[in-house]
Amino acid sequence: SPDERYFARAVAVADNRRVELWSLPDLTRRGGFSSDVAVAGLAVSAGGRYVAVAGSYAVEVREPATEYSVIVQHGSPRALAFSLDEPTLAIGDGAGTLTLWKITSLADDARVRPPGVVKDAGFSHDGRRLVTLSWVPADRVGTRMLERVWDVGSSREQTSRRRTLAPGVHAFSADGGSLAIDDRGAVVVMDL
Repeated sequence: SPDERYFARAVAVADNRRVELWSLPDLTRRGGFSSDVAVAGLAVSAGGRYVAVAGSYAVEVREPATEYSVIVQHGSPRALAFSLDEPTLAIGDGAGTLTLWKITSLADDARVRPPGVVKDAGFSHDGRRLVTLSWVPADRVGTRMLERVWDVGSSREQTSRRRTLAPGVHAFSADGGSLAIDDRGAVVVMDL
């Protein structure tokens, strides 16, 4: 979760639909549920109120405490991330579309089109910026990773950077002014 208090994991069962919610740092199991979609990816909101489950062609958003859930038909979801303020969910898909959803209304807030397949996404702590990592065709041979930082309010790209290899984990500074990226074992910091 964006507040680093919860995580969800898929439990290997025959239909790959069982999800468990855990709290950190004490590693206490807080519950679980059987998803309506086969689990391909997971995200937990701050405070653990919502769990998003990416399936082959849909995203299920569930509120484990109430068992309320909704299925959103959404291409081939690949990346999920909740904003720290909880109601915004970013969904990146194989067609290269990144959609921002307000969970309270389930209305499309905005769509941006980073090129390639969106593999990962993450919000800054203040919810004003979003980083996307997409696989894009290279100029000659192979593929490259494209990092883009978006302004959530305007849905406009702030900065982008191409890489020849996939970067590892990424994290915003607390003020959202810089982005740290694991680049093959070296930490690269981008001022935004």
